[in-house]
Amino acid sequence: PRSTLFPYTTLFRSKSIEDDLHEAKGILINIKGSSDNFSMIEISESTTMIDEVAHKHADIILQVYPEEELNDIIKIAIIATRFAD
Repeated sequence: PRSTLFPYTTLFRSKSIEDDLHEAKGILINIKGSSDNFSMIEISESTTMIDEVAHKHADIILQVYPEEELNDIIKIAIIATRFAD
C-alpha cells in the first residue's frame, strides 16, 4: 500500500516546484502529525524525493513533530531559501 505521505510527496514532482527546489541552497522541511499516520521510513522516502530535485549543494533541514491531537491530519511545510544566482 502507498504511504500516508504519498499524496504530499507527489506534489514535489510538479515541474514548477522542482525548478524552485533545484535553485534553492537551503530547504527546511517541517512535518507534523500523529505518529500513527506516518513512519520514519515514509519520512525518509519523502525527504529522498526532495533531495533528488534539490540543488546539489543544498542544506536540507528536516523537522518532525509528533502531534497526537492532529489525529488524521498531516501538516507539511517546505521552505526554500538562498536561491542560486
